Amino acid sequence: MSSRAKLLHAAVRAAIVTLLAFSADVRAQNEIVYNENFQSYATQASPTGWVDNVVGQLSVRRRAVNAPGGSMNRTWTDPLQERNVVYGTREAAGDARGEGARFGTFSTLTSMGFAQTLDYSGRFLRTSNDTRVGISFFSSYPEKDRYYLIALSPQTMQLFSYGAGVLAGTIDSGFAPEPNVWYRFRVVVDAQSRETSIRARFWRDGSEEPAGDSIIATDADSKRLIAGRIGMWSAVGGGAYVDDLIARSSQPSGPIDSKPPNIAFYESGTRIDPSSSPTFVRDVAIEIRVEDESPFTVTSILDGSPYTSLATITTEGTHSLRVIAVDAYGNRSESTLTFTIRRATSGPAIAFTSPSSSQILGAAHIIATGTFDNATSVSVNGIAAQIDAAARTFTVSLDLLEGPNTLTAVATDAASNTATASLPLVVDTRGPELSVTSPASNACIDAVSIEVRGRAIDPALKSVKVMSLDATVAADGTWSVIVPAPNESTYTMTIEA
Repeated sequence: MSSRAKLLHAAVRAAIVTLLAFSADVRAQNEIVYNENFQSYATQASPTGWVDNVVGQLSVRRRAVNAPGGSMNRTWTDPLQERNVVYGTREAAGDARGEGARFGTFSTLTSMGFAQTLDYSGRFLRTSNDTRVGISFFSSYPEKDRYYLIALSPQTMQLFSYGAGVLAGTIDSGFAPEPNVWYRFRVVVDAQSRETSIRARFWRDGSEEPAGDSIIATDADSKRLIAGRIGMWSAVGGGAYVDDLIARSSQPSGPIDSKPPNIAFYESGTRIDPSSSPTFVRDVAIEIRVEDESPFTVTSILDGSPYTSLATITTEGTHSLRVIAVDAYGNRSESTLTFTIRRATSGPAIAFTSPSSSQILGAAHIIATGTFDNATSVSVNGIAAQIDAAARTFTVSLDLLEGPNTLTAVATDAASNTATASLPLVVDTRGPELSVTSPASNACIDAVSIEVRGRAIDPALKSVKVMSLDATVAADGTWSVIVPAPNESTYTMTIEA
């Protein structure tokens, strides 16, 4: 507070923090107001609700209220007016590095929040050419690293955002505050529309407030901030102070919300699991429901175009509905529902692609694959197949029996129509079973040739050889062959199948 203001208000309690209700025009409107000039505090005191954090570190730092000096923000004697009490630090900390003023220390008013609109004004002072000073608003400190900040960087007051959207407009005010001079600021924020508008102006204390703003910017991103807390920022070295802070908003923001919004999809009143990729045989109207403790914005995109909840979707094919919800504190959720509309004018179709028909397999365990159309599920011999809805293919693992097998695939569409496909296969993991029916073993035969008969059992029998001679093989596996026996002798016959 200036010395002139102190004379006018000497009999009034210096610190005022109030929640006001008043009537504007015909409508009642609640307004939250923070009004603090720190005159009710002794020096080196910790004003109610103010908490310090190193930029980027979200743990609350403990205060050493009685410790002189240091970088902790407390009340101090005004460096320019010894009878005035101000708030800040005698020795700002944090080396200037990187971009966006991501260094230094925040001090945030945690006992009060502001939403949708904010009119934030006061005074600030720096004591050396090195000192960086700034003011934060719509901040989620100390719980989350999100805020808007107007800071001296490096020579002029500039607007920054972190954990929010990309700022557009004039963010460098061109205003260069000198050391050891009190300056006034006023920041007006409006987040009631689809973008957050930020306007700010600065002027030397005691001079006339300028008519125009030197910062005029907007944040139209889905991550834009629409609520939060106020505070101050300091860095590098020297003293950085604020005084005569007044902040007012049409809506209190309440406690800082750290939970992201919850997004759910419904169709005809039934909740849909986004991982289910459902198929419909009719027009659909997807309802989007979002719940959160704080105000939020929702962006819905269907196949690359904006979508309104419960709008009817008639186009056949596969669709992708992407929903993004961001609450007032920058908590963000995203969910995508993929679904298909396919009206069943005819039944589904299905076919095997491997193995090939009547293929002889050397192992009982196989993997069968195939293609389908207009189907929501496929089973093979009663076992559910894994399907790729986009590629319209199926895969199934099966254990078969020795000998002939038949695979039967059943495709079912959304209307419960079915189609089938069959695949004959032969599993052959053992050698043929051979027997000789005539002549008998050790038989004595008076002839110059011997007719040898027998049987070979095998699902994949190709041939039978007796003494390297090809036997005639019947369909039932019986075989016969004439073996020459020109000389009297004992013959040992070797039979192969």
